[in-house]
Amino acid sequence: MMKYPLKYLTRKDRYEWVLEDKPLTKFVTGDVYTKLKGETQTLPWTKLVWIKGGVPKHSFLTWLFALDRCPTRDRLLRWGLQTDSNCLLCNMADESRDHLYFLCPFAWSLWTLVAQRCRLVSDRRWDHCLTQLQSLSGNKYVRRVTLLG
Repeated sequence: MMKYPLKYLTRKDRYEWVLEDKPLTKFVTGDVYTKLKGETQTLPWTKLVWIKGGVPKHSFLTWLFALDRCPTRDRLLRWGLQTDSNCLLCNMADESRDHLYFLCPFAWSLWTLVAQRCRLVSDRRWDHCLTQLQSLSGNKYVRRVTLLG
């Protein structure tokens, strides 16, 4: 039987993480995930969606709308589901992302109120709205509240 000095028996085991041949002091899941998936281009509007202090549920829904992947009635019909195509808010036109945000009279009246309070110019085009929000400047707290709105 081998005898080891006491200093080797009382020392605690520790993990050593190595990423890109560099030892890390702690394991960061995000760094490993980025390394595994490779570098990707970040879309400019992602900073509007994933904001500090944002409600995750709202951020996820905003992300779906920005990608035009939200299951609005026009998309449900394209998937083959049997549903009424009319907007639930106004019952005057087919429901789509652009209709829900900019063409529905009820939703547009709400959006114009929010936009006025946030000192934004109401625009009925999705890409113009995103561009306007991307160019917000000034106090970071005002910007954050505007994006939450």
